[in-house]
Amino acid sequence: MKKFIKLSLLFILFSCTSNKEVFWCGDHACINKAEKQEYFKKNMIVEVRKVGKKNEQKYSKFNEIIEQGKLQKKEILKKENQEIELSRKEQRQKIKDEKKLARQLLKQKRQRIKDEKKIARELKKRNKDKDKKISKNKLLTKK
Repeated sequence: MKKFIKLSLLFILFSCTSNKEVFWCGDHACINKAEKQEYFKKNMIVEVRKVGKKNEQKYSKFNEIIEQGKLQKKEILKKENQEIELSRKEQRQKIKDEKKLARQLLKQKRQRIKDEKKIARELKKRNKDKDKKISKNKLLTKK
């Protein structure tokens, strides 16, 4: 009994599928059986194509043109995005260079300030030494 039920369900399932076929008379679908018979008598060939949403879209010239347009648009957008990315990279590099230059200038400025302080200390030290010599000389001359 179980096998019979399974077999009947399988039969029902396969019978529900649609096998919709269309006869093609040259470059267009045949309108009716009479046209199909007439075309067959002339050329001895009639194409049979299964109709489905995917098949109709694949063979449509209009859809092919649209797909080509989409591909071209994608390529154009890709090129534009690459150009934008290049310009962004250039801007980033320019900013990095400016920051590096600013750091170098700041480092030079700090070094210059250190050098000036060092020179100022040396001058003070020399002045103190001179003052000491002068004061020693005064002391020695006063005696």
